[in-house]
Amino acid sequence: RRRGAGAMADGRLLFMDNEYHALVDALPYIDTQLGSVEVARQVKDLIDEEMTQFEPRDYLADLPYPALPLFNSEVLKSEMERMDGDH
Repeated sequence: RRRGAGAMADGRLLFMDNEYHALVDALPYIDTQLGSVEVARQVKDLIDEEMTQFEPRDYLADLPYPALPLFNSEVLKSEMERMDGDH
């Protein structure tokens, strides 16, 4: 069975790592006033203000590094070398 977007190996959802996740109540598919230019400006201003008041954390720190076997393939290595030579 495939895990949904944001689901971690133990079944937790990534957004639930935020201790205040229960306070989030904005639902873009219900909040119809989000199409308003004025509301969009107010939302952006609130987000910009909030971004100045917290230290962002590395929310991927607890996740394992993904296996990327295709990035180690000979075909991709030779293609990257070819592109580097075009500069």
